[in-house]
Amino acid sequence: MQLKNHGLLNFDRNRIMSLEDNAILLLQLAEGNQKAFEKLYYNYRTQIFGRILKQVRSVEFAQDIVQDVFVKLWQNRPQIDVSKNFKTYLYTIAQSTVYDYFRKIASDQAKCDQLMILSRGTCSNNIEDGVSYKEMEKYLNDILDIIPERCREVY
Repeated sequence: MQLKNHGLLNFDRNRIMSLEDNAILLLQLAEGNQKAFEKLYYNYRTQIFGRILKQVRSVEFAQDIVQDVFVKLWQNRPQIDVSKNFKTYLYTIAQSTVYDYFRKIASDQAKCDQLMILSRGTCSNNIEDGVSYKEMEKYLNDILDIIPERCREVY
């Protein structure tokens, strides 16, 4: 299922649904109705995006995480409790997905650090190994330059 990524910052207050409309859409979603899913997506994506953007401070990463949140919503649709607050449920999924994102970055950083330590320990004094080490170090530093400043602060 492909969701549109553009227009996340456009917010239309006329699209806010009543609780009754929301409950009907949730029941339809639980049955696998894609139109209900799309309506929920378009009604909540901006709020979720804004909340995630405040945490990750990167539009690209926030957009990816929003997509992940709604994929998880679709995958877990049969477990949705219509009697509970859907917005809270969605925010919980979003927060969990942001935590997963930071854990992955921390794990990737730890792997990079281990690789750097291992590569230093196995390098001999010959020129070829020195050049190879420098190339690898540059590559790892380029990767670190890509991630947002906030993520680098975690390390």
